[in-house]
Amino acid sequence: MAAALATPIIGGLTAGNLLTVGSTIMQIVGGMKQADQIRSSAEANAKNAAAAAAAEKEQLDYRAGQEEAAGQHQAIAARRKAALMLSRAQAVSAAGGGGGLDESLMSGLIEAGEKEAGFASYGARERATGLRYRGNVGAYEANAKGRQGIIEANAAADATIMGSFAKAGVGMAGLMPGAPPGLNAGNYQVGTPGYSGNYLDWDA
Repeated sequence: MAAALATPIIGGLTAGNLLTVGSTIMQIVGGMKQADQIRSSAEANAKNAAAAAAAEKEQLDYRAGQEEAAGQHQAIAARRKAALMLSRAQAVSAAGGGGGLDESLMSGLIEAGEKEAGFASYGARERATGLRYRGNVGAYEANAKGRQGIIEANAAADATIMGSFAKAGVGMAGLMPGAPPGLNAGNYQVGTPGYSGNYLDWDA
């Protein structure tokens, strides 16, 4: 854009005008670099957040596995305890000459052991599920925030570039033949409410 504006007047540029042109070009280049930094920063933030969430998810998955393993051990221990109680009851009954154990008593001991084992397994599964859920939600939120950050950064970067070109257009317009006397680039406005385009304002 700056080159297009400068072409008609390049032959009549003074030293001061050359400085203005150079400054305008540097302004555009600076705006583009700033836009790149905005995008790079957002991308780096998104990657860091995703990596942190992935690491947290891995730890939570590991803890979930430990919970499940602990639940299995507790269930085994509960069944073993019930078996030992049943064996002892049988031994006591035999030693007392009472014959075999009543079937309802045997069933009660076995049922109690299975119930305790079931509670241990269920509690472990629930805790493991909760840990994995936390990890999945954290990873999803980190990725979603990262994507949103990149979208917002792209919009900000585009606005920065457009602003640089807009300001450059004002600076170059002041060098064009026939520019109104007293052109005031400082009054240049972009996106004025109620006005669909850009305009140049100059002193009366």
